[in-house]
This record gives sequence, structure tokens and C-alpha cells, in this order.
Amino acid sequence: MKKNSINYFLVLSVCLSCLSAVSAKDNVRLGNDAFNKGNFTEAVGYYESALVDKQSADVYINLGHSLSRLDRWDKAARAYKSAVETQKETPSAELLRFLGQAQYMGGYFDEALDSFQKAYVTNHGFEDELRMGRCFIQLHQWTRGQDMLLQYLRGEPQNTEALELLAYSFAQSGKVDEAISIHKKLVQNHPLQTQYLLALAKAQTAAKYYDEAVDTLEFAARVSPEQTEETVRLLADLYVSRNMYRQAASCYQKIILSSDSPSVDDLYRLGYTYFQTGEFFSAGRAFEKIRQIEPSNTKAPLYLGHIAAEEGKIEEARKYYLEAIKVDESSKEPLLALAELELKNEKYDNAAEYFSKAIALGEQSVAVYYNNVLALMLSERLAPAKTAIKEALKKHPANEQLNSLLEQLIKKTFED
Repeated sequence: MKKNSINYFLVLSVCLSCLSAVSAKDNVRLGNDAFNKGNFTEAVGYYESALVDKQSADVYINLGHSLSRLDRWDKAARAYKSAVETQKETPSAELLRFLGQAQYMGGYFDEALDSFQKAYVTNHGFEDELRMGRCFIQLHQWTRGQDMLLQYLRGEPQNTEALELLAYSFAQSGKVDEAISIHKKLVQNHPLQTQYLLALAKAQTAAKYYDEAVDTLEFAARVSPEQTEETVRLLADLYVSRNMYRQAASCYQKIILSSDSPSVDDLYRLGYTYFQTGEFFSAGRAFEKIRQIEPSNTKAPLYLGHIAAEEGKIEEARKYYLEAIKVDESSKEPLLALAELELKNEKYDNAAEYFSKAIALGEQSVAVYYNNVLALMLSERLAPAKTAIKEALKKHPANEQLNSLLEQLIKKTFED
């Protein structure tokens, strides 16, 4: 969140009761001089010395200003609070705003809200609505924050910070369409600033408006060809979600080329998208790089196995699948890939073995149960097939395919 736009002005007048004490008066003067020169730490020392001799609301205020310039917000809040307590009259709205600012920046949002509300009641300032809105947002009081920000925006409809806060609040409270509407307004106000286009695309993605998000990011690319990695990555992920794999591969390639040490995740995404487009050579290069960088990675040998299988290189595919299984024996994916490979190549005993292992690891899909029973039947292992079909029907009793397979198994048993 942005800092409140409160300007700090020294209180140049010193209480008359302080004038009798020369040392206090001199310390205040020296503190003011130091403050005006930007020596805020020195100013703090002078003001604190003056306050030892005589408490003064004005000096406490100046001390608070100095501490605020040093980002020492807790102490600044205490100084302003002492000023409020030292004053005999009702504290001014300006002092309450200084106090609220210090409390807000120190992370005391409840106290800051109370100070800003008191300032608002004492002397309604237009910015108070924005300040209170910030506090409500920090306190996750989304509806009250939205109400306050909307009230502020009636007078300042183009205020960027208020619109940003409102969009954030809408998103956090699940009002995605309202958030998108505000993001569009920010884009309209700042058409050449790609951060607002990126924020809009993120909101559209969160709302599952993927086509709109793609359009937004493609427009951002036209506005600013020098895109950030975050923008390119989001666009690539959106292309994948829309099965636009060639465009996604182009984006991932751009990310990798711009990096001195591309991550395993980016190499995987590049290899995956190349695989989906049938560019197996390029996909294989990406997965081989992963094997070199991270030998314990399961996905690399798995997809190298997929590539070999697609190219009809059965032995090579089998070798890669077995490597993936060895890397992670708890992973079902390479077991199922190898089982499917063996089933297609009529290695029914092997297929049944790997389907059974995947089931033992928790795989419960109908297709796997079905293929396991089928592999056992085709390998003439009827007793294990009966056990397997019973287990499958316990999980999926109403499945037509499994019940049809049961009938075939019964018929085959009687024939034998």
C-alpha cells in the first residue's frame, strides 16, 4: 500500500512557557535548524533534550515529524500521541492525521483507523476517506473499504491509488467481475503502462476468462515489445490452457533465451509444448537438458519415453520409462506409461504387472482397472483376472465397461 500523502511542517512557534528556559528554547531552535537541513537524527536529539526541560505539544509534533522522516513509526506515533495528551484543547484534525499516518505505517491499522475517523469528524478532509479506506483494506474489512473508496472516488474518479485499492479489494472479496471493471478503467486511464494490462490479464485469468486474458496480453505485447518475464510467462500459460501450443512454445523459448540459467520448470514447459506440437526433436533437447541439470527429475525420462514411443522406438521407450520408475518408485505416471506400451505391443504379462503396481499405489481410474483385467485375460491368467475384476467392481460397481468385461471373463472361464 502507498504512504499517506501528508506533508510535514514544523511548528515554528514555541510555547510561551518554554521561553523562560534558555536551554529549552535553544534546543528547539537547533532542532528546527537541523530538521530544515535534513539532519533528522540530530533534530530528534535536540527536540528530546528540549522536552526534558519542558513538555510542549508543539515540540512533540516536531519530534514526531523528525521520527517520521526516519521511518521510525512507532516512536513517531508515541510523539504525536504525547502531543495530543499535552494539548489542553481538542486536538486538531491535522495532528490526528499525523498520528494516524504514523500508526498506519507502523502497522497499527485499528489505531490508525480510529485516528483518521476522529480527524474526519473534527474537520472533514477529503483525503480522510482514502486514508480510512486503506485501513479497512489492511484489516480485510472489504465491504467497508469498498464503500469508503467508492465514496472517495465520487469526488476523485481518476485517482489511481484508490482505483488500485478498490480493484484489489474486489478481487479479495470474490467480486471478480467488479475487479475486472476497475482494472479496465485503470487501463483506460493509463493505456501505455503495461503493468495495468498485466493486472487486468491476471484478473481475467482468475475469473477463467482465458480468451479475454490472451487478447489483453497480446495487446500489451504490441504496446510494449519489451515485455517482462512475468507477462510472457502468463501469456504462455494461457496459450497452453487454450491448446495453442506453438504460440506457448515461442513464449517459453523467449524466456529461456533471456536467462543465463533457465529453470527446470521452464525447460519442462518448453519440452511439453514442443511435444504437443509434434516437434519431438526440439522437445527431446529440452528434456535432455533437464536430465543433465536435475538427474532426479521424473518428467524428463518419462517424456523422452513418450517421444520414443511416438517414433516407434519401443526398446528406447521402455528404457526411458524404466529409468523414470527407478528415479521415483512412488510415481504412478511412468508405470502407467510403460503398462500402456506393453499392452499395445502384446506384452500382456508385463502390462498386467505394471497396471497392478499403479493400482497398488492408489490409481483407481476405470480405464486402468479395465486394462489390468484385460491384460490378465489376454495372458490367460484367469484366476488373477477374477480377483482383479472383483476389486474393480468394488470401486466402480455400476460401470458398464467393467460389467461387460466381467461377462466376457465368465464366458471365457466356462469355455476353458
